[in-house]
Amino acid sequence: MVPTCVLYYGAYACLLALIVVTNFIVLPVTLQMLLFTAAIIYIGCHISLHLLVKEEGGSGKEKDIIKAKDAMLFPVIGSIALFTLYVCYKFLPKEYVNMLLTTYLMALGSAAVSETLYPMVYPLMPKSMVEKSYHIKSENKYAPFDVSFNQVNILTFLAAVGMAGLWFYTKSFALHNVFAIAFSMQAIGLISVNSFKIATILLCGLFLYDIFWVFGTEVMVTVAKAFEGPAKLIFPASLDPWKQSILGLGDIVIPGIFISMCLRYDAVRAGKNFRKDSVEDTLQSFPKPYFTAAMVMYSLGLATTAAVMFVFDHPQPALLYLVPFCLASLYGTALVKGDFAEMWKYTEEPPEEEGKGEEDKGKG
Repeated sequence: MVPTCVLYYGAYACLLALIVVTNFIVLPVTLQMLLFTAAIIYIGCHISLHLLVKEEGGSGKEKDIIKAKDAMLFPVIGSIALFTLYVCYKFLPKEYVNMLLTTYLMALGSAAVSETLYPMVYPLMPKSMVEKSYHIKSENKYAPFDVSFNQVNILTFLAAVGMAGLWFYTKSFALHNVFAIAFSMQAIGLISVNSFKIATILLCGLFLYDIFWVFGTEVMVTVAKAFEGPAKLIFPASLDPWKQSILGLGDIVIPGIFISMCLRYDAVRAGKNFRKDSVEDTLQSFPKPYFTAAMVMYSLGLATTAAVMFVFDHPQPALLYLVPFCLASLYGTALVKGDFAEMWKYTEEPPEEEGKGEEDKGKG
């Protein structure tokens, strides 16, 4: 078994090599898609292991939990947002819409790139830069926040802002991909779908959403081509003349959130514990049957998407293929392991919230 730390940093090296090489050499688009997505999801999933950290008197690392109601509403909210963007591009000056959205995304992207760079940079920095920390807290009723950071965080954030400025000036597809990669990793690392039951609801809803907006209308394709911000990965198909293929971040992040839960379930089954802010803990090696199966099936689903796209020469709703492959990996592994009941009962909702829910029912 290859040590997890080798695969983890190897995934970073793969991404860096792809970002550099694709500026000069045109690799097969399918190969680019498979390598980029596998590396992004692998790193993002291991970042997500910090969601299992339990602290005294509370739950672990701050996370966004998607509950059943959120999962059912997600395709509806996504449809409203998508159609709103379509209308904006149809009736407003395209350059102004792109400038507004891109500025907003690049501001958020700078924070995402900073967080993504941190694990690579902090081992190279003097111990004093890591240990000296700063704390900013606000208990404002409308916008509370509690942020801790050190000098390495400041350094990586300044580097990220510099990259954002360079992208605005050059419009380099490579820098665009850096921000898209960071967005994807951080989203996968921070969002939990709480249970496999909710994950199934979410994936099935978005399966139908993707099919309708790609095959049923021109909306999805129009927005994807018009939007210049880092909401997609760009794969060069030809450098001169320039031709490209794209993959929306939703086709990476949504399955990635599902696959990250598979990894965390493997960690819980293996009895692994994780300390707050410990990169070393997330790189522990342990049996990962659910995660491995999901990664393999995701890649097969993506390869199928690419094959159909090239055969029919028409944009494809990637989730049409990715969702069945991902769900097959989960339920197939559970049946083979004889673990279906335990898998179905697995939840990541903090115990105190579960207790609160029961108390509320009692009051009702």
